[in-house]
Amino acid sequence: MCYDKPEVQRISAQELFGLARELFAKGKGIKIVVSGNSMYPFIRTNRDMVTIQGAALDQVRVSDIVLAYREAEKKYILHRLFKKSGNEFYMVGDHQDWLDGPYPASALVGVVTEVFRVGRDGSQKKMGGPGYSVLVRLWMLLRPLRLPIINTYFRLRGGKKHE
Repeated sequence: MCYDKPEVQRISAQELFGLARELFAKGKGIKIVVSGNSMYPFIRTNRDMVTIQGAALDQVRVSDIVLAYREAEKKYILHRLFKKSGNEFYMVGDHQDWLDGPYPASALVGVVTEVFRVGRDGSQKKMGGPGYSVLVRLWMLLRPLRLPIINTYFRLRGGKKHE
């Protein structure tokens, strides 16, 4: 049996996550291809995929990747939870060395429950496990040194930027 290839349509994060909130409220999740370089090297833009479920601040842990809404900018952000303080939280992208926040608990929309590394051939490998968790924790501790580490890596690679 031959199937037609589904039509791919790009929509804004604003539209997508507006619909996702409705799904989260029903206990469902979404799986998306991530765009943006702020989560490199753990997530590659326009290539890797994540599954997101709705969550509240008391359901997430430091180092989880969370989806938050920046009310002032009307923008959704997918970054790692760095710190919880009372009814507020701070985030940081894996490709950043500065903290973003504080955000009120109401800004938290969801949590990433799965990360998939997508190969050039389209294969998907689920990321996770104890080794991955140790790398994430180490990367969190190295926050002040992230950019020099990444820049040195690119120089050693011959200046080739990540994709």
